[in-house]
Amino acid sequence: MKAVPALLLLAIGMTCEGQQPPTTASSTVIFYRVGGLWSKALDFPISLDGKAVGSIHNGLYISISTTPGKHEVSAGGSMLTQGETVTLNTEDGKTYYVRVDNAKGMHEHVRMRLVKPEEATKTLSKLKESQPKILN
Repeated sequence: MKAVPALLLLAIGMTCEGQQPPTTASSTVIFYRVGGLWSKALDFPISLDGKAVGSIHNGLYISISTTPGKHEVSAGGSMLTQGETVTLNTEDGKTYYVRVDNAKGMHEHVRMRLVKPEEATKTLSKLKESQPKILN
């Protein structure tokens, strides 16, 4: 009678052996804002798929991990700034760099653009990291 449970455990162990644990696919989006005199006092809120994930001030960047796929990313959008939303299609294991700037005009307008890694990493080395919000 004791041999059956032992064989069952052996069979379970054999089927699990050699299998890789499930991996979680992810991509990273880094938003950054270089310093500048115009709008120096304003924080730009950052959202991913309609959920606030943090904000950036002059000279800061924020790194957000997300699942691969299509996402709407937003920056700005307050009483003092007109925000911008763009669609970004991310792939597993890749990092995307989004520069957030302000365009001067009748009122502040936030502008975002996707930047090549080579350009972004040079700039990021001069900036400080802002902590993302903890999402529930």
